[in-house]
Amino acid sequence: MNCVAALSKAGSDPSDILYVSSAAQQLKQHAARRNASPSSPTHHLERLQRAGMQFNARTRRIRGMQRVYPPTVSNELSMATTVINNSSLIVVATAAMFTRLGSTIHQPVQGLLVDEAGQLTATELLAAICSLNSTFQRLVLAGDPAQLTSPLPPVLLPMYNIGLMSALVLAVSHPQSTKLALTASFRFNRPLAEAISHSCYNGRLTSATNRPPLPELQLPQFGVNKSPILFLAEDGPEVRHGNSYSNPHQLSKAVDHLAALAQQVPALQQGQRSVAIVAPYSAATRSMDGAMTPLRQAFPQLNVTIASIDQFQGREADVVYFLTIRTQPGSS
Repeated sequence: MNCVAALSKAGSDPSDILYVSSAAQQLKQHAARRNASPSSPTHHLERLQRAGMQFNARTRRIRGMQRVYPPTVSNELSMATTVINNSSLIVVATAAMFTRLGSTIHQPVQGLLVDEAGQLTATELLAAICSLNSTFQRLVLAGDPAQLTSPLPPVLLPMYNIGLMSALVLAVSHPQSTKLALTASFRFNRPLAEAISHSCYNGRLTSATNRPPLPELQLPQFGVNKSPILFLAEDGPEVRHGNSYSNPHQLSKAVDHLAALAQQVPALQQGQRSVAIVAPYSAATRSMDGAMTPLRQAFPQLNVTIASIDQFQGREADVVYFLTIRTQPGSS
């Protein structure tokens, strides 16, 4: 959605932007439960409609498609073809959805922005472009090479080593192809950017020196810690819930730490700054939701989001707790 917001801010009509998205498989499995929630987008739209708000035909059709869970290929194709009605179309899609829905686009495309393109091999991308039933004036590929998951055949390894866009240049010999390596991070403070750079990017990621200053959140110092990153090692047995796991001791310590933090930071108490608690297992997020009840009663304005890794992807918070929940091998 950041791409759509940027395009709208640049002057593009929102009705000219097709944002194609699809939930991960794990999220699809829980989509019916989310749809039944009173806070779901579908329920909000229904309440607005009951209150007298009139929706245009396009919104009504899309809302009807959103009620079908889990989404099927035919539903996604119908949604795509419903929205595509403009000659000045800008298409924003992840690489997976672009390869899946590209052949359904028949109108001329002004701009095609493909995110997560680091997961595509050059041959996969060329095949997806060839499957388009329309012309496009500009192609923008955005991707993180550290996220590359699809195996490359040996013949393409030299191409990958010089970059995805360079591989396309060699493949199609297009004089207007350009590769931009965005290595300056604007989203993290310097110590956090350096930690990510060291662990994931072999030191190539830098913290921008000319960025606007981030609004600082003054946090109290716990022990000898002077870094924005704090590691807490808490022992305790993992508890299995079906195919999911939780660690009650770890959850309790995280709540205790947040309680101590909220008592010393008024901005957290008053909800002016946000907190996220992220865990790799749904059982942990469910358990944490219950464990947070006393703290929410003590600080009613506390702005806390509890989410799995998939649910929190692409979101931000001022303070983030990540619960590791180590699991035992096998069935022990």
